[in-house]
Amino acid sequence: MKCENALKAILLTACLSLPSVTMAHDLTGPFFGVRAGSMNPDSDRFFNPDDQAYDYRSGFSSYTYGLQIGHRFNERIALRAYYDRLRTSISEYNSSGTGHSYGTDLLYHFDNSVYLGIGINSTRYNKEKGPFGRLTIGFQAPLRDRFHLSFEAALQNDNDFLEPYLGLSLNYRLGRDVEQQMLPRHLRDR
Repeated sequence: MKCENALKAILLTACLSLPSVTMAHDLTGPFFGVRAGSMNPDSDRFFNPDDQAYDYRSGFSSYTYGLQIGHRFNERIALRAYYDRLRTSISEYNSSGTGHSYGTDLLYHFDNSVYLGIGINSTRYNKEKGPFGRLTIGFQAPLRDRFHLSFEAALQNDNDFLEPYLGLSLNYRLGRDVEQQMLPRHLRDR
């Protein structure tokens, strides 16, 4: 619980207290990235092998890793799709479970590198599967010319389950920079 609160405090502080960051590089165009995070399964979820019910561990005990691909249309609007594998921890059971989560988010970026998103998601814990609505808040930090790091928190809900997610992603923007496109062909980086 202390770790969960610390992660929330760090993300909130990063999103709200940092001064406006001007992007030194153009981030428009297609991008792809690798993702890692943790999801907190709803307390109403159960693992039922052999008609025996076991709880998932509370807290951010389900770890995720995956890929995302997207397109940033302009300074404000981006669309992304993602696929994550889940590794779940089950109370009083000798094994862990697996699952996956995939979805699409429409993201709105503010001037200070903070973004908000709304999307749809499908999450499967072992044999339980369902569609979710999803809200996201994140912070995007440019690293190098084509790379950026994103920290985000999301909340997904399907009226039965309410599950938060904390994660980060390392992304690479495809295509040429605007400055490179303006140069004559023989002067462009290849």
